Amino acid sequence: DTPSHSLGQATIGSINTFSGEVYAAWNGGSGATPKIYKYANGGDSWSELTTSGITDGVTDSVVFTDAGGTSYLVFAHYDSGGSGYSYSSNGTSWTTDAQDTKFLTTWDERLWGISHEGQLWSAAAVGTEHLDAMLPLADGSVTALFVARNALGVPIIYAATTEGLFAHDADNAIWEATQFTLPVHPDNGKGSTRWRESVYIPSGNGIYKYINGSNSAVV
Repeated sequence: DTPSHSLGQATIGSINTFSGEVYAAWNGGSGATPKIYKYANGGDSWSELTTSGITDGVTDSVVFTDAGGTSYLVFAHYDSGGSGYSYSSNGTSWTTDAQDTKFLTTWDERLWGISHEGQLWSAAAVGTEHLDAMLPLADGSVTALFVARNALGVPIIYAATTEGLFAHDADNAIWEATQFTLPVHPDNGKGSTRWRESVYIPSGNGIYKYINGSNSAVV
């Protein structure tokens, strides 16, 4: 449908569902301040949310529920001027954390994020981050962060990168390269996601289907 705003180019950083509502982050053009919108089902329109506190371009989002049962909509944001993540438990009041964050996921009842430089962190509660593994690649190599099964069928964190897929070893706080490697390209892995038993990894004009389990991997 035609958007109910006059923002020009619609550069969407992320879209997510939270508490039965659809939220979208609009990054705009160069130098524009990102805006968060909520979709109005009845009116088929978008309403802008104020005081989100996000000044960098939104790059990812996730819904995280902490051990106390409080759920948050979390937006990661990054550009050359800064990085961090912002969260809200009601979609109206937002808090911004300065921990460098470009991509997000949830695993082991914790919120996880990774920076543009490849530094992984975790938080049992929003705003309480602890640094974890450092991705052994050049800055800007990570293109997605998600959870999928390892060779034993156990869910773990993966990082899609410009060079292929890396698996997180939580026991030793390190990243390990998988056998799924690709010729280096800046767009490799962008939009990678898990669906049912497989991971889908875009590269060039195609998509790879990666199935892991039973001590074997099929591409």
